[in-house]
Amino acid sequence: MNQKHTKTGNRSPSYRPTASAIPPGDRFGIMRRERRIARSISAPGMIGMITMSPDGQVLDVDAAMLRIFSYGKIEDMVGKHRSAFWKPADFDAPRDDVDYWNQVLEGVPACFQRRYADQSGESIWLEVTAVPIFDKHGGVAKVACVARDVTGETARDVEREGHVEAIRKAMAVTEFALDGTIIDANDTFLAIFGYDLDDVKGKHHSIFVDEEFASSREYSVFWTSLQNGFHQVSQFKRLGKDGREIWLQASYSPICTPTGEPFKIVKFSTEITAQKIKDSDRESQIAAIQKSLAVAEFDLDGTILGANENFLSAFAYDLEDVKGKHHSMFVGDEVAGSSDYRSFWSSLRAGLHQSAQFLRYGKNGKEVWIEATYNPILDPSGVPYKVVKFATDITQRKHFEEARQSEVEYAAYHDVLTGLVNRAGMEERLGEMCSQATMEAALAVMLVDLDGFKSVNDTFGHAAGDALLVQVASRLSESLRVDDLLVRLGGDEFAVCLKTDDDPDVAVRSAASRIVAELQRPFELGDITVSIGASVGVAVTHGGATVSDVLRDADTALYHVKENGKNAYRIFDTVLLDAVTMRRRIEKELSAAIRKGLLDVAYQPVVELKSGEVIGAEALCHWQHPALGDVPPSTFVPIAEETGHIAELGMLVVDKVLADMRSWPISHVIAVNISPKQLEDDHFVEEVAKRFEAAGIEPNRVEFEVTETVLLDSNPKMLTVLHSLKELGFGTALDDFGTGYSSLSYLKLFPFDRVKIDRSFVADIASNETSAPIVTAVTQLAHALNMRVTAEGVETAEQMEFVRATGCDAAQGYYFGRPTKKE
Repeated sequence: MNQKHTKTGNRSPSYRPTASAIPPGDRFGIMRRERRIARSISAPGMIGMITMSPDGQVLDVDAAMLRIFSYGKIEDMVGKHRSAFWKPADFDAPRDDVDYWNQVLEGVPACFQRRYADQSGESIWLEVTAVPIFDKHGGVAKVACVARDVTGETARDVEREGHVEAIRKAMAVTEFALDGTIIDANDTFLAIFGYDLDDVKGKHHSIFVDEEFASSREYSVFWTSLQNGFHQVSQFKRLGKDGREIWLQASYSPICTPTGEPFKIVKFSTEITAQKIKDSDRESQIAAIQKSLAVAEFDLDGTILGANENFLSAFAYDLEDVKGKHHSMFVGDEVAGSSDYRSFWSSLRAGLHQSAQFLRYGKNGKEVWIEATYNPILDPSGVPYKVVKFATDITQRKHFEEARQSEVEYAAYHDVLTGLVNRAGMEERLGEMCSQATMEAALAVMLVDLDGFKSVNDTFGHAAGDALLVQVASRLSESLRVDDLLVRLGGDEFAVCLKTDDDPDVAVRSAASRIVAELQRPFELGDITVSIGASVGVAVTHGGATVSDVLRDADTALYHVKENGKNAYRIFDTVLLDAVTMRRRIEKELSAAIRKGLLDVAYQPVVELKSGEVIGAEALCHWQHPALGDVPPSTFVPIAEETGHIAELGMLVVDKVLADMRSWPISHVIAVNISPKQLEDDHFVEEVAKRFEAAGIEPNRVEFEVTETVLLDSNPKMLTVLHSLKELGFGTALDDFGTGYSSLSYLKLFPFDRVKIDRSFVADIASNETSAPIVTAVTQLAHALNMRVTAEGVETAEQMEFVRATGCDAAQGYYFGRPTKKE
């Protein structure tokens, strides 16, 4: 007991004084205390406490938390669910809030920052540390949250009338004789203790304390001090009529005669039982936070003053190892000497909180990732005098996230089945290889297409097809040099990129011959033997060619091999001018076909996997040429892009889709493919909007699909056009995800409504164990970004069931129906 009186102080378990008590007659002291309270209420970066039940109901809040949320009384917040304080725009249970809450309910403290709304609906940002409070059985009984207002705004000047009024309440008054006999008591005192005046008058003060304390030396000294004229001011534990504990904030004041002799004692008191219970509960909560989190204290210059066991354990130190040392011992030399680190401590000295994830170093250089808040502690005048750090060790979580990110990034740049570099990986490397090509060191790019693969796949199944692809990759690797780049582009297509330092013609022909010969040898697939071949198109550059140029020329060479018997190779040269002639014919006739509206649209149904119902279709443009037959979009769309006819072609498709949609259910959404070139057209959005308005079709009935080429392009105009389409109400989708260019990081570049997983992944699902995690990862990431997922190329019931099980929302493919024209 730190009892306040003139000469002596006693300690007793029956009464516990506060650090500073105000004598009842010290009105100026009360006024000074009120001003301190008002200053603390309006301090920036306010820290408040709130307690909630496991189901999210508010059980208790302190005054600072009331202030943060602009509530006047505790009753206004108690009983509300935590979702009542979310910002209305975030009302659909933000995923991060749910995840953190579940983490705490599992017994693990959580630190996070998110937006809330105060009583008036204004946004406030809080930095929250949530800690589980356990019952005696080890279950979570409630959750204690310490929150700091980090909105950066000055706390609003709201009067704390309730708090001030509590200080001014009428006090309980009692008079005693010098021997402790009760002379009188007012109604407030009697009401607190449950007595009538007749019950206590003439009785000794000891009726309010337990027998053990009443007979103690400390109690005797207490009354002796009063009899000698010494005031006693403290917090005291007393007993009511029914035996219940009552806590008082009280002053015992000896009243003296004119000659200075005490003749009676007057006691002024205020009941603080409820507050004492809350303080005890809050102390338990703070103790739980101290026990659950890593806590350290620092001087303003960064000197370590102390640390709890959690902190020391995380960094593998003993207290003697760190106490008196500087915080910089936990950061690397480079960070410790940086301006950012100096600014970090300057901000703390200025009273600004710091919160983030930090990489720190423990004993023997051990890496420790923490999620921490550094909190400047202010003295009564509002000046920082030390820093308290609350931290959670997230090292394991960080390592898991990094490992998972590495796996995902590897999968984005490598083929799942063969482990070879995929198209995205090739694109990154091929650009550099093209720039390094010279007359003395040519670059050859070979596109390898397997002949007869489809027959093997159709005859023996996808498992056999996958096994064949793996063996093909192995043979190709063995036939190439270590520095050559081998790529699986997708399906039965591979690519080889090799540098030739010697005679390029001899080196290229030798490599291409080996590839064709190796793939002609029979393949043993378990109990069966199959034979296939390979068509190889080759392009050679001595510098000056772009990636597109090289791939286009190699593709042209490959096309001629396929058209002329397959199972051979062809190097792009002037002989292939015939192909250019044919291309010119297509260019010329395509323009006329577009103007005359000779191209048509077929629709492939899209089915919702949950209900099995058709929810829309993908519009596919077709050109039935009178002489060339069915010219695929992959042939005429690039030509339309290069010749500037893509805008006309795109509007032709839009017009035909609008005409066909008039008789379809309004719930059906039609997917329309658009080219990157269309997104560069200044009038594209305007023309689309005008046509939909004229047709009376709502924009939300159409979803525009683009490939990740749009995201790879450095032209920001494309994304601007996509944003404009979304603002008008059109849906947007990322098509053919996983074909080789795709990186999961691209999904963050634009808020697509849908991601369409390429058919190559779906085809691998049933027979390849590694396809499933990729499809699942893409689906989960897309859902986390509020994007729906459609699986393409579903051809069997097994594939349908699997994509449904992995969480895909919809699917399309021959299993549901082939593209058909509207009758």
